[in-house]
Amino acid sequence: MILTPSILYTIVATTGLMSALLSLVLYFLKRAYPKPIKGLGDWALFPVLAFFASALYGMQGKWHHLISMALPNLLLVLTMLIQLRGTYKYFDIPVNTKLIFGIVFIALLLILWSSGKSEYYLHRLLFMTGFLAVMCGAQVKVLWKRRREGFATKLLVVTLVFMCIALGIRFISALIEQPPVGIFVYTPVQAFYLASNSIGILLLSISAMLLSSEQLRAEMVKLLRHDALTGALTRRTVFEYAEDELARSARRDVSFSMLLIDLDHFKEINDMHGHQLGDTVLTHFVHCVEDVLRRPSVIGRYGGEEFIVILPETSKEQAIQVAERIQSQLRTQTVQPTVTASIGVSCSMRMPHDTLDAMIGRADAALYAAKRKGRNRIEVEEMQGDTPLQQAH
Repeated sequence: MILTPSILYTIVATTGLMSALLSLVLYFLKRAYPKPIKGLGDWALFPVLAFFASALYGMQGKWHHLISMALPNLLLVLTMLIQLRGTYKYFDIPVNTKLIFGIVFIALLLILWSSGKSEYYLHRLLFMTGFLAVMCGAQVKVLWKRRREGFATKLLVVTLVFMCIALGIRFISALIEQPPVGIFVYTPVQAFYLASNSIGILLLSISAMLLSSEQLRAEMVKLLRHDALTGALTRRTVFEYAEDELARSARRDVSFSMLLIDLDHFKEINDMHGHQLGDTVLTHFVHCVEDVLRRPSVIGRYGGEEFIVILPETSKEQAIQVAERIQSQLRTQTVQPTVTASIGVSCSMRMPHDTLDAMIGRADAALYAAKRKGRNRIEVEEMQGDTPLQQAH
């Protein structure tokens, strides 16, 4: 069946309208979703631009060429640039604004130069298909290493690859054989090009919705698993992690250690400087500890100004070294007011009856011993037989 220009235009207009409706959904998602989910503003805008571009393309021969030819081409350039910028923002990739403005300026000059001149239709077609292919390819390159992050990222990569192939076919076919003038003039290659572009933009909008939903779910999980103030794991989460790691250590017969940390005289910091600065001190302390730790070690908030550090596959001696590095990190801090910490160290006895509660109890006893002996020190409690032995460090 030969697709007439009106049928081709109907396909493009229908998919463009669907994309525009999805952009409305993305706009309301932007208003409702938390700020850490970036890129939604750009993703809500690019389908609208694509819709207006397709509508204006349909006016060729009826309206002035600057409106029906130059303007939709420019809108299509902006569509891909804004979609690219939204993707970069979403994945926290720096956006080169000057480069974007430079591309828009060059595209504007080329479009205005070739607009309304049938002898330059081939030049305009090659520029537009080549430019769009480069924009899609740039995203594929960036997203390729993130393809395992979720279904939405994979869908985005597949869509962009599909669009690259379609654009490449149109570009090569135009070089091989002079295409007829007119965007809605039927040829098999032109029909495939228009349909793939329209469906591709629709799939890009769907990918944007799925990406934002995945990010929202990740943010919700983060809020459930992490302390809202400091970013450390919540008490429940860190205990669940510790239980799993302790069981794994027992199965593999490897050491398992933990640190119980209390910030010295933290109440005085709150009383003298206010709770807001006290919150800053807690957050900075967690960052200091995270700079010292290596995976799979984690820090969780035990309660108030007390924190617990889980050290899988770590011996008592290694745990002491970690505690020393934490105190060294605190001594070099520049954030005022400075803070010191008392640390209790506990190591699994690798016995069947050794439990997480027992380890926490020993670490707690060691911590109180450190506070009783003057604070800003490390104490270790270990077991010899069935008798606890406190060892100052």
